[in-house]
Amino acid sequence: MRRLLPHELALGALLVLTGARLVHAGGPAGPHALRFLLLLAAAAAVPSLPAWRWRLVACAIVVQGMFYVIRPVVDAIHPQRVDAYLALADLRLFGLNPNLALERFGSPLLSDALSLFYLLAFLPYLAFAFVSYYRGESKDFRRFCAGLFTVYALGFLGYTLWPAVGPYAAMAGSFKGPLAGGVFTAAHHALVVRGTNGIDAFPSLHCALTGFVLAFDRSRAPRRFRLMLGPVAALWAATVYLRYHYVVDVAAGFAVAAVGLWAARQPGLRRASKSRSFCS
Repeated sequence: MRRLLPHELALGALLVLTGARLVHAGGPAGPHALRFLLLLAAAAAVPSLPAWRWRLVACAIVVQGMFYVIRPVVDAIHPQRVDAYLALADLRLFGLNPNLALERFGSPLLSDALSLFYLLAFLPYLAFAFVSYYRGESKDFRRFCAGLFTVYALGFLGYTLWPAVGPYAAMAGSFKGPLAGGVFTAAHHALVVRGTNGIDAFPSLHCALTGFVLAFDRSRAPRRFRLMLGPVAALWAATVYLRYHYVVDVAAGFAVAAVGLWAARQPGLRRASKSRSFCS
């Protein structure tokens, strides 16, 4: 039996640990436990796929499924939200709350521009990079997936340990009013609220995932790195300005991205195509 790769260890540990916490909280026959155990079974079945590329693609599908399944799981094992602690951490670090401090710079034009970067520099960038590496060198695709899925696993672990909704909801009464914005800002905010699972503030996966992909692109796709550096930096600023994240969320996201880069550089990934382990 070949050794598990970094993202396999991270995802496997996350699924087992969270499943155990869920069973302990509500018993193995609870509806959320059964749904989560089905997801665990689907993840365990990934190695039966005949081609390693499809195993990595299937792992990506499992990871996306986890994002939507994890909310009721967290409600069962950690119903309290930790937004107050995150806001307090920002206050002690900066002597003020950055989300509130940025309110004075709000304008419809700035809000619309940052909403655009928040939308286009995340999922489209991730999807394009994933497809690009899938079609490219096999070792690059394996390393990219190893790091990317490690980032997801650590991000989801953060959701289960420190669930938070974000300043736009938790601190709504502290702002002078709604964020100044145009039609695009309002439409984008409605899209974000509909797409959130309500516990995805800490760490910021918007920062963690784009940070990892950007750093990975720096050496393997330098033209795309130069093209996306500005939009991704604007996305990072948007996470706080648009009130979706605390600054500590952003800092934690960068730390998670660094762990993902470490995972992508681990030895053994060149021979991963012959492995029959968790998600490779």
